[in-house]
Amino acid sequence: MSSVEYISHGPALMYIAATGTALPADTVGAGIAWGGSWTQIGWTESPVTLTYEYTVAEALIQESLAPVQRWKSAETLTWETTLAETLCANIQYAIEGTLATTAAAAGVHGYTNLKVGGQDTLTVRAWGFEWNETISSVVQPIRVLVYRGTAAAGTAFVGGKDKANLVTLKGAAVADMTGTQGERLFYIHHVTAESV
Repeated sequence: MSSVEYISHGPALMYIAATGTALPADTVGAGIAWGGSWTQIGWTESPVTLTYEYTVAEALIQESLAPVQRWKSAETLTWETTLAETLCANIQYAIEGTLATTAAAAGVHGYTNLKVGGQDTLTVRAWGFEWNETISSVVQPIRVLVYRGTAAAGTAFVGGKDKANLVTLKGAAVADMTGTQGERLFYIHHVTAESV
C-alpha cells in the first residue's frame, strides 16, 4: 500500500561491533543509542550511502537474439560517508592502525596516537546503520546489519577555512559463510508499527 507517510528523511547513524552481534531489540527506539557492544562511529558531514550492486551473467543461445536466462555472478555492498569528528578513535575505522591513548597527568598533556603502515590485515567487524522514518507521527527505525565488513579504499583528510575538517570513511561487506545461502551479506530490519 502506498502512503506518503512512508517517505522518510533525516541522517543515518553508523555503528560497529564484533561480528556475531545482533541488531538491538525493537524496544530500542529510533535515534536511541543501540547499547550493548555497539559503538556509534560519530557524527557525519555527508549522508551515509549504502550501495548494493551485483554483476549479471547471461545464457545466450543461437535460437534467440535475447538472453534466455540471467543470474547474479558477483555481488558487493559498500558504504561511504565523511566523518565530521576527526578523532583518532573514529579515523582508525577508516585506515586501521594501532591506537594508543594517554590520559592527562601532572605536567603531561592527554593525547591519542594512531600509528599506521606496514600491516596488511583489515579488521572484520559487524557494521550497523539506522535511518529513522516517521509513520503516522511515530518515528520508527530502519536498521541495516552488515554481518561482516571491513574498511575499504583508505581515507582522505580534508581541512579548509570554510568548513569543518573531515575524514572519509569507506567500507565493504564480506560474505558470512556461516549464514544461510541468500542471507550472507546484510539484513534490513524495518519497524513499521508499535507493539499492541
